[in-house]
Amino acid sequence: MSRAADRRGLGAPGALARAARRAAVVAFVVACAASAMFAGSARSAFAAPAAPAAPRAPAVAATSGPPAAPIALAAPGAPAAPAAPDCAKAKPQRRAFFVRHRPLAEAAQLVESKLGPCGAYTVARPAGSIVVTDEPESLRAIAEALAAWDKPRARIAFSLRLVAASVASSAPVPPPIPGVSETLARLTRYSRFEELGTARVEATEGAEVETALGPRHRVRLRLGGFDAERGVARVAPFELFEVGPDGTAPRRLLSLSLNLPAGRANLVGAPARGGETALFVALDASPAGR
Repeated sequence: MSRAADRRGLGAPGALARAARRAAVVAFVVACAASAMFAGSARSAFAAPAAPAAPRAPAVAATSGPPAAPIALAAPGAPAAPAAPDCAKAKPQRRAFFVRHRPLAEAAQLVESKLGPCGAYTVARPAGSIVVTDEPESLRAIAEALAAWDKPRARIAFSLRLVAASVASSAPVPPPIPGVSETLARLTRYSRFEELGTARVEATEGAEVETALGPRHRVRLRLGGFDAERGVARVAPFELFEVGPDGTAPRRLLSLSLNLPAGRANLVGAPARGGETALFVALDASPAGR
């Protein structure tokens, strides 16, 4: 074998080695590029979340004809709305109610509270009446309510007596006050009683009256009502005042709401400071004219 041929033969292994090294370099570059791409995509995946997918449009079924009317659903447990009354089928009647003793405006409020769903009324002030158009059942209810309410206002007469009470002292004891001294001595610690003034007044139900009760005191009361069945007069307020000297404003000593049984003596008191003296008002109520 010639030397040249030997060099070519010996050179083949060197060429193969160089080709192998070039292939390894190319493979390493390709691998690095792939790693860089994978790392970039991985960083992107971990750095920012994927954007949410766009919502799908709801499927719409093709229909023909007009759209269906919406359906109203009631809340669970809600009561059903009451049906409107059919006033066209009602058979109303008309009736006039005369108000003889009470205010017409108050009677109208009472009538309105008793009207049926299709009822109506008008107020005839010159005649003192209320004309109602309604069904027979409602008219009967209105008639009964007005009859029980439209009655003459009670008029009550009040007898009042102002008494000064004190503990025993060396001063002469005044004559006893019938129906008062004995009762107060039994119920209180006082033993000396002096009458300061008396008065008699009449009050109509719903009205207020005021009167002098002796030279230095006044009484003001309002008759709120009179229960004829029980015989009780409701007084609110009942007030006792002490007249101020030289025209100064009176001083209120007592203010109460009272239920006074008719024909029975009642006592209300206003003790002074220290409890050594007190003022009592003895009063009774009875229907006027008796």
